[in-house]
Amino acid sequence: MGLSCYLDKKHEGRWIQNAMEVAYLCYLAVIVWYTFILTTMFKIMWPENIDSTLRKTGFILVAVKVLMDKKWRWQDILFAFLVILGFYGNWHVLRERDVAFYLLLILGAKDVSFDRIAKVYLWVEVPSILVTYVCSMMGIVAYLTYDAGNGWLSHAFGSIYRTDFSAHLFFLVCCMLWISRKKIWYWESIFILWIAWFVDRYCAARNSTICLLILGLGAFFIQFFRDISRLAGRQHRDILIANENSGHQKTSLWERGEKFKKKIVLCSCFCMPVFAAATVILSRFYTPAQSWMAQINAWISNRLELGRKGFDLYNIKWFGQKIPQYGAGGIVNPSREYFYLDISYVNVLLCMGILVFLTVLAIFVLSSLRAYKHHDYVCVFILLVVAIHCSIEHHLIAAAYDPFLMLIFANVGRSKNPARTCQNGQNIGNGH
Repeated sequence: MGLSCYLDKKHEGRWIQNAMEVAYLCYLAVIVWYTFILTTMFKIMWPENIDSTLRKTGFILVAVKVLMDKKWRWQDILFAFLVILGFYGNWHVLRERDVAFYLLLILGAKDVSFDRIAKVYLWVEVPSILVTYVCSMMGIVAYLTYDAGNGWLSHAFGSIYRTDFSAHLFFLVCCMLWISRKKIWYWESIFILWIAWFVDRYCAARNSTICLLILGLGAFFIQFFRDISRLAGRQHRDILIANENSGHQKTSLWERGEKFKKKIVLCSCFCMPVFAAATVILSRFYTPAQSWMAQINAWISNRLELGRKGFDLYNIKWFGQKIPQYGAGGIVNPSREYFYLDISYVNVLLCMGILVFLTVLAIFVLSSLRAYKHHDYVCVFILLVVAIHCSIEHHLIAAAYDPFLMLIFANVGRSKNPARTCQNGQNIGNGH
């Protein structure tokens, strides 16, 4: 009788947990679709209270989910407090929808499979992008084009700007690669490289093109070296057995390669703070008198100059501040002087404040270290490329683009192919 009650309670607990996860994923799908539409040229008359309704719905859902979850460790509680302090403090100042939505999505992602979160982004945004593309080609929504120089035109394909359309493709490719990270097919690499060509040819978005090239080539070589590693691992195991039988212990080339790879991956876990520090320092102290700074500024479309202007006009604050920005999104012939903090790290630091800035960096570092601990090196690679992308564009905190801030509380799971261990404790045939 006691065992039966225990099993019934255990089954009931799992059912409730699954129901809450499904409810969260449905809420996520609504937020992703809603914020995606706002990045397009669709003119929809939304109800005036839609943002408030979505916030209240998300608050109730997250509150119930948090109260029913008994797996909160003190580290989770401490970090959740920092997330709430930074994001809510900034939302209280700015009243920006993305800040409120992200706060709810980060907390609600506790113990939710991140693979499912990535799939929600794919299921929602892939059809949405296709519909937007078709509607723009048919003239249902505005089809914006821009002069890319040398007689070329860049296309927004129904998005508010060409780089926004390209960024959607980039983050969707990241989600696709995340889902298939255990076994990457070579055709996926070719598909990613084709998307990179498409973005370069029709959108003239250099940042997304370069990052997509890194993803495509990286995915190809990761899987290639996985295949080589399996063969080398078998040979290495035979050598270890032979050395044990003969009494010799000698570090093989394969072992040295594995140690070197782990050091590189470990260093990559801290890439976002490095990129953030570099872009913030270069922007803060930018001067055109320095030829090398002027050259970098020209390469990245005056982003350092705009960042310097931001630092000259505004101080860094704990909870951020409202900064009027005027970009080229949704218009062809802007009447105001362009002023937009495109570099994510500069944008977050000035607009969202020190607390959100440090919290976001901590989320990416801790998520990367967790992936490194589980030998999930493809995850570290994806986060590395996201950090590179955000060094040029402003989509780091945008629910329509970037799902990776939800990683900190989400359930990533261990690799299905963990490193095998031989009798003397050496890792053999690490498939990552």
